[in-house]
Amino acid sequence: MVEYKVKFRYRVTIPKNHHLERHLDMFRYSSDVVVEIVSDNPISFVMEHIINSENTEHLKRSKAFFLKQIIGRWGSFGCTISDLKELKR
Repeated sequence: MVEYKVKFRYRVTIPKNHHLERHLDMFRYSSDVVVEIVSDNPISFVMEHIINSENTEHLKRSKAFFLKQIIGRWGSFGCTISDLKELKR
């Protein structure tokens, strides 16, 4: 059985005057991993997200869902997403 994997990397910036504890819930519900702290004022860090799938159709749907959700999810907390890219595996 073939397993398909896609890895995304993106940067999250929390606006000044926002408290980090308001954003910590995002980590409870996510399998994304912080791979680099970029700045502490404003708070900015790089995250990675991996999608695994057993077929290409499911992989396409999962990628589309992730790309749509990631901006909305962090955006609902007032954060911005930048440098979103798919890494070659």
